Amino acid sequence: MSDIIVSSGVTSTGIILNNDFMSVKNGGTANSTTVSSGGTMYVSSGGMANSTTVSSGGHFYVSGGGTATVATVSSGGKMGVYAGGTATGFTASAGAYLYVIVAQGTYAKGTYAGKAFEINGPTLSDYTISSGVSIGVSFEAMVSNTAILSNGYLSVNGGGTATGTTVSSGGDMAVRRGGTAAGTMIDSGGSMNVWSGGTANSTTVNSTGSMFISSGGTANITTVNSGGRMTVSRAGTAAGTTINSGGSMMVFSGGTATAITASAGAYLYVTVVEGTYAKGSYNGSAFEINGAVLSGFTVGSGLNIGVHYEGSASN
Repeated sequence: MSDIIVSSGVTSTGIILNNDFMSVKNGGTANSTTVSSGGTMYVSSGGMANSTTVSSGGHFYVSGGGTATVATVSSGGKMGVYAGGTATGFTASAGAYLYVIVAQGTYAKGTYAGKAFEINGPTLSDYTISSGVSIGVSFEAMVSNTAILSNGYLSVNGGGTATGTTVSSGGDMAVRRGGTAAGTMIDSGGSMNVWSGGTANSTTVNSTGSMFISSGGTANITTVNSGGRMTVSRAGTAAGTTINSGGSMMVFSGGTATAITASAGAYLYVTVVEGTYAKGSYNGSAFEINGAVLSGFTVGSGLNIGVHYEGSASN
């Protein structure tokens, strides 16, 4: 394995990367490079790559201010265009992995699996993320009315916003620190993860869809319909959740869920342990669970209580 640096004023031609790393620096140009399995090529700000071929197992990245023209990405190959990067005239086969960040200055245009693909700047609307395509939303960027299909992926990063997203079967969406999602519809077989510092507002979880609130993540005004599932993990927070009959919500050790409205026939599971707090109503009856001790509580049909380490329940 070797490291190849293409510096300012230098032009490389016809290099094959086999388990090698190439960095194209500001003012450098790489022509007709082949990135084979285990090889990695990185185009820095001000660098240029022309007519690059990325084979299965190869990795090709274009950073902010970098430029790539006429790249061919085979099935199993990977191409990433980061915030402010430019990639034009690329052809990505079905089975290739393509990751583009929606941001000011980003421009990516080509084809993926024979279909035209174009992302230009900090906004993206009415777009379908197909299998093998991943979209990142960066600071002050916004995507709206996006559909995520099977094996498609949307990551809402710090300062980014996604509105009106539909996650279909096999699709996946992540909301990361500082990112916000609003009006998301998680359909059958779709999934959404809200990570630490991420916020999801007005989400609907439909049959066999799933929503996971990680430690430090927040979900506000969520509706869980029949067959849908919502999980609040330790130090995760959910407020204003409606669980309809057949839907399920689980609040694990140290999670917080307030203003829950669970209908008859809903499944609600809450862990009794230090740090857990759950409050709301089940089938019209108010309930509250706070911390590691539970006493004088009636567990009704559909309401499930777990007592974990150092937790206690009596009477």
